[in-house]
Amino acid sequence: MASDKTTKRQGDKRKKNDPFDLAHELPLISETYSDSKVAKEIESLIAGQPTWEDTFAQTIGELTRSSNLKKPARLLAWVEQISSPQLTSAFGMSIGFREIVLRDQWGDTIKAMPMSNDRFMDVVGRVMDPSFPVQMVVLEGAVFPVEPSPADGRRKVPDPFFAFYITGIKDHPTAEDLIHIRPDPGETIANIFKEHALQQNGIVKYIKNQLVENLHIQGLDQLEGLNKALDFIIYQSFSDGFDKNGSMKLNSLVIGPPGAGKKLLTTAALILNPTGEEVASADGKLTLAGLIGNKKSTTAGQMVHPGYIPRASHGVLCIQDFHEIKRDRKPIFAMFSKLMEDGEVIDSTSTRANFKALTAIHLDTNRVSQVRPLKPDQQDIDIPVNILSRFDFVVELERGEKSQLNVADEILRQWGQTEASLESSAEGNWKRVLKRIVAYVRTYFRKAEIPEDLRDYMVERMNAIWDEMKEEFPDQKALTDFSARTSVSLIKYVKAITSASLGTVATKEDIDQAISFVRTKLRTVLELRSELPEQQQQKSKSDLRRDFIRRTFGGETVTVEEVWEAVNDDFGSYSQRTIERDLGMVATREQHGSYRVDILDSVRLTR
Repeated sequence: MASDKTTKRQGDKRKKNDPFDLAHELPLISETYSDSKVAKEIESLIAGQPTWEDTFAQTIGELTRSSNLKKPARLLAWVEQISSPQLTSAFGMSIGFREIVLRDQWGDTIKAMPMSNDRFMDVVGRVMDPSFPVQMVVLEGAVFPVEPSPADGRRKVPDPFFAFYITGIKDHPTAEDLIHIRPDPGETIANIFKEHALQQNGIVKYIKNQLVENLHIQGLDQLEGLNKALDFIIYQSFSDGFDKNGSMKLNSLVIGPPGAGKKLLTTAALILNPTGEEVASADGKLTLAGLIGNKKSTTAGQMVHPGYIPRASHGVLCIQDFHEIKRDRKPIFAMFSKLMEDGEVIDSTSTRANFKALTAIHLDTNRVSQVRPLKPDQQDIDIPVNILSRFDFVVELERGEKSQLNVADEILRQWGQTEASLESSAEGNWKRVLKRIVAYVRTYFRKAEIPEDLRDYMVERMNAIWDEMKEEFPDQKALTDFSARTSVSLIKYVKAITSASLGTVATKEDIDQAISFVRTKLRTVLELRSELPEQQQQKSKSDLRRDFIRRTFGGETVTVEEVWEAVNDDFGSYSQRTIERDLGMVATREQHGSYRVDILDSVRLTR
């Protein structure tokens, strides 16, 4: 039976290679490059019926090493430039052809061998069709050195160069393609995977332990928000793909003061995801065009320039200090909305190029009041409700002063013990191991089903949450926005959590875990609701609570505990953290943790 399968596979290879119009294409290559030797080498390669499927996706730099030349290879690249159809005569034949330039993730470029226009339309034309999203693809073929001959009478002989001969294309790269997997001769990573895969939720626990240990994260057990956010980042790295609801990528918004751990979360996200981009949002530097990219028609043909978001497709885009962006916020929010729902972005130029972008968005931001004085009528979290509802995870990190001191002590203890140098292979290896494990799970455990009876359980759990929280939402419109989108988020979570636990069918435990992330988002949003731009005219409970504090304690110096007791006697149960935030809005902090409360009619310009 095994030999029959082998014979069938070889037969399939033969059929696959039959359409190659070598009679046209090899003379075309000889004529274009004036190097008949290359054409003979390509013919020899094709005659050997190579199996490109058995090779690894590599970069241009790797494929142009001497040991990889003229061998079956797979190249992960963008089709950056394609000429309009051209015509040449070779050996008495008129041949239509296209010239192509490829660009990889490192920014290196390589010419592709000129393709006959017929084969171009069959092999590459589909992914360049205007109706098909522009995206990174895996190209099958081989790299050949080209040494043009001076015998053709040209006044100047071109310098030698490398060119990639395209035989086929795979337009859906896996996570393993994206990280350029390599053989693991000692099966080191495989053994780590096997060891932890046998334990319940062992892979996720191993990843978290490695992040905590190697990123020197301190005091995590005391920082509930940071702990939950780190769990989210791990599950986010397992999210990918589409279903009937659109993109299955999980998106996050993290709010917190400087030193709360936002940078740690960005670092963890970039370690785990197969692709990732990190952008600092200095105002004026982060533009819509830079995020999306564009496609232009030039005299040389169509040129594609993907932006940050398409380049991070199947991974994550991390935007730091989003509060610093003051211009183009509305267009950026509109683009985020399409990205998070549809997994694509469209550039605003005349070509209206559609870029595939299965990209998770990870924003971190400070409250405006934490970095500069809050002006009258200025929102502390300036994100519209309809965008906030699309983030699958929203959390506000607490400032962990004790934890930060521990980190500082650790840095001081290690100072001088190691040389200032580039990251050692040992240090970088743990990151590669984690990325490799995530990519493996993403490739082979990417399909997770939710049984019908568990869908009923999901509905039951969500109804319980809405019964608990719906009275606290400012208005019915906000409630409707959040309820519909939270249901989609729940499905994303369940699929990612099921995959991360190496399952193909979701369990109640997976759903309960997903619900915990949904609850964190909704609780955070409820605490922010009075500061959102789209407020109802009547006062929210937060406004009423703060008016009560001003009316009861205006002009007095109080502690959080005193106010907390009074508010809970009058308004119900609130956490001390919520009351501390209220005091931040209506009082001035004094020494020893006390607050001087504003008089009700006064207007505060700063905190």
